[in-house]
Amino acid sequence: MTTKLTAQSETNDPMVKSKIFLQIANPKEKIFAKEYPILAQNYLLERKKQLFLDSQIKLFRATIQFLDKKMLILELRKIH
Repeated sequence: MTTKLTAQSETNDPMVKSKIFLQIANPKEKIFAKEYPILAQNYLLERKKQLFLDSQIKLFRATIQFLDKKMLILELRKIH
């Protein structure tokens, strides 16, 4: 089996183009060969969402740490 898989990344487009050249005797393999481009596309879309969520969580944690420090400073000013 020869497989060529190209991901377009110049425009951050998660589109996947795949060309699969097969000589398949098994019907199950033929079905998988048809489903493979769809599965690859879905994986890239899901990964992009996951990376976005990871960055949002990181930003949220940084915001909480910043606010915690500010609250601590305000509490210390009240004490003194």
